[in-house]
Amino acid sequence: MRKRVIVFGEVLWDMLPTGKELGGAPSNFAYHLGVLGADATVCTRIGNDPLGKEIEEAFEAHNLSKKFLQVDDRFPTGTVQVELDGKGQPTYNIVENVAWDYIDGTREVLSDVRRADAFYFGSLALRTDKNRETLDAILSVLPTKALRFFDLNLRAPFYTKRIIRDCLAQADVLKLNDEELTTLARLFIDRIPSSIMPGDNIIQEKDRTATGETELLPSAMNWLEILMNMYHLDHVVLTCGSRGSFIFDSQGHRSYCEAKEVEIVSTVGAGDAFTAVCALGMMDHRPLDETNRKASEYAAKVCTFAGAMC
Repeated sequence: MRKRVIVFGEVLWDMLPTGKELGGAPSNFAYHLGVLGADATVCTRIGNDPLGKEIEEAFEAHNLSKKFLQVDDRFPTGTVQVELDGKGQPTYNIVENVAWDYIDGTREVLSDVRRADAFYFGSLALRTDKNRETLDAILSVLPTKALRFFDLNLRAPFYTKRIIRDCLAQADVLKLNDEELTTLARLFIDRIPSSIMPGDNIIQEKDRTATGETELLPSAMNWLEILMNMYHLDHVVLTCGSRGSFIFDSQGHRSYCEAKEVEIVSTVGAGDAFTAVCALGMMDHRPLDETNRKASEYAAKVCTFAGAMC
């Protein structure tokens, strides 16, 4: 049977130099889940405006379910101004007080959540009290067997230590990148010894172990272990861009995969594509190395296209 995944959070237009593209990590994640064969439904909100109508059309064009695509008469559809550097790396200017800041936990949403195999949520959509209340309502009815996938997705200034702490306490899986690992450690510096704080560079550059595996610095490894134990996480997924990716589990196993070299057009959405493969692998209890390799290959393919949904 197809895995049923409820995805909570923002949907918006990424205003790229080449034009606008449907975006937002949750909708990107749901799109790639659908491509990979899962039944993913995004719980989000758009404005009753032309940009909102275009999102409805884009959902249809990308075979994304509109079942929980709510329409707001007060607030506009979300937009983000995206600029790409010479290497395709994005910077974001995220507009506030938009429709996806006010997602409702409707009776229909809560009913479907009770039958979910997995639930995905990120930190960005939790910048409002309304969305935090809705998330709490959803988590209160989510089956204990359902995988709870937390995508850290830090976007300053839209996060606080309290929000991150509450999310970690509800998660089974944490996904983050190397920059977010350092930021997260600094947020929690009062809970860990300063001697094991990871620095800005958490990977031993081009340094290989006897087994031919790239290593995290000991400080980063120690911090991840503390984080997993502190919040009883089953898995941590750590992406490091061109330096590869790691997956860790609570049994002490870990997997490293080198990043596949491709001609990059844009990295927008690549992390969400990687996350989608990881979520499916974990729902199917696949080996870490297999999941990591497939996620890396799929994300690399996404980097060869413009836009997050290719």
